[in-house]
Amino acid sequence: MANLFKYLLLLLLSTILFSCQNRPSEVLSRKKMENVMYDMYIAEAIIENDYHDYIEPEKKEALIDEVLKKHKISEARWDTSLSWYSDKIDVYLQINDSVKSRLQRKQKEIDREEMLLASQNEDFEIKRPDYIPLYFRIASLGCERGFKFKLDSLQITERFADNDTLFFQFKLLGVHPTDTYSLQAMTIADYKDTTVYQSSRLFDNRLYTFPIVRYIDQDTISTVEGFVNLSGKLPQVPIQLYQISLKGNDSNSYTRESSNDILIVNDSILQ
Repeated sequence: MANLFKYLLLLLLSTILFSCQNRPSEVLSRKKMENVMYDMYIAEAIIENDYHDYIEPEKKEALIDEVLKKHKISEARWDTSLSWYSDKIDVYLQINDSVKSRLQRKQKEIDREEMLLASQNEDFEIKRPDYIPLYFRIASLGCERGFKFKLDSLQITERFADNDTLFFQFKLLGVHPTDTYSLQAMTIADYKDTTVYQSSRLFDNRLYTFPIVRYIDQDTISTVEGFVNLSGKLPQVPIQLYQISLKGNDSNSYTRESSNDILIVNDSILQ
């Protein structure tokens, strides 16, 4: 058995050595290939995550060129190396697995650093019910899956005295319809005898707006609530909500782009 093990080990080493010896000089070494692939994966993730900034092909190419310059190789040599290793599928898969392991370790390091910074940040304290963040990120384990807010009649009057309509709005980035999660937003406006619900499944990376009327049928709004929440699996790419706000109709930033489902419930009818 010992001799058999030595024979198999020798055969494996010979195979690796033979493979290395037959690697053309223009093809990157295995270690170099792994390092370049690692940075290429990161570049592709940046392009996918911030695709609004990389709509133009020139910007994508510039980012890829930065990776090639970092490793001091040409695009032709990278393409040649990729083609050569792809023909040797076992070696390619081993390199790919090694790169993915490195990326996972790096992501865990980033998550730990973010959690540490958040725990040291005063904003990590429990927020008031009327608090609305300017920016919110849904990423990996340890991160919140959403946020909610609620304003009573006094807070609404103080902040929006001269406004007949309020607008809860935000921009969304990082949503992929193929991912196995559900991202939803809703507003709830309570009046004396009526409750108005607006809900929307968030499928697209765009601006979402929820108009909230303060007065309906001589009835004044008493409370307004809203939330954004993710259910299901966590996203592969972080989801980012930004330019989040609750504004009055005197703001120039309002753009009606949402197609929300609206449900009006009259309490007197239900009773």
